[in-house]
Amino acid sequence: MNNLRNKVSLIGRLGMQPEFTTTSNGKTLARFSLAINSSYKDKDGNWKDETQWMNINAWGNVAELVKTFIKRTRNCG
Repeated sequence: MNNLRNKVSLIGRLGMQPEFTTTSNGKTLARFSLAINSSYKDKDGNWKDETQWMNINAWGNVAELVKTFIKRTRNCG
């Protein structure tokens, strides 16, 4: 069996504080949302802004890194 891996880099704003769950076998799960903004010109030449929301699930060691490094520092609202 091939060991295929995909790498994705997402840059955005944290939508909520990460939530952490531990499974019965001790594996950690981190869940959070990420807002990613992009701008583009429409067919008439006008700039449009678009926000896409990504729901992120991180498992195991990656979830532990989220616990250490990813925190929402202010309330935008």
